[in-house]
Amino acid sequence: MCVLLGASACQPRIGDDCRVNQDCSGERQRICDTSQPGGYCTLANCTESSCPEGESICVMFNSSSSAVPACEYPGKLSPSARTFCMMTCNSDSDCRTDYFCTDIGGPDPWGALVVQKDAPTTKICIAKQAGQPIPEDHPAEVCQPGFSLGGAASE
Repeated sequence: MCVLLGASACQPRIGDDCRVNQDCSGERQRICDTSQPGGYCTLANCTESSCPEGESICVMFNSSSSAVPACEYPGKLSPSARTFCMMTCNSDSDCRTDYFCTDIGGPDPWGALVVQKDAPTTKICIAKQAGQPIPEDHPAEVCQPGFSLGGAASE
């Protein structure tokens, strides 16, 4: 089938499953994010115009300076912020098993922002998350120097 359609028709798509980078691109343009369930073919460090049109959008993760609302520093990006091309979707059925279609056009647990100007959608296929979000009323003390996870100030 690939011979009849040409090599580009067989190019893995953003969001496809993978185990190694070569599963995503013979030319190593796309990478396999093995931290995601079943792997996730993507382009890292994308820009507003570098994601494959019609299949993905550029998304910045960990964009907020803190997951704790009281610790936010408005206008500051997190030093761990990274961009990736993410598969677009309309509903959960567009996504693989263990992934769901979610709208990141508002607040979300990933601190995700659409980087792409005039993005056709803000819905992406993303892995289901384990764990609980940090409650909105989390004490502001966690933002202070010397705070430890045990709740007491460290020496």
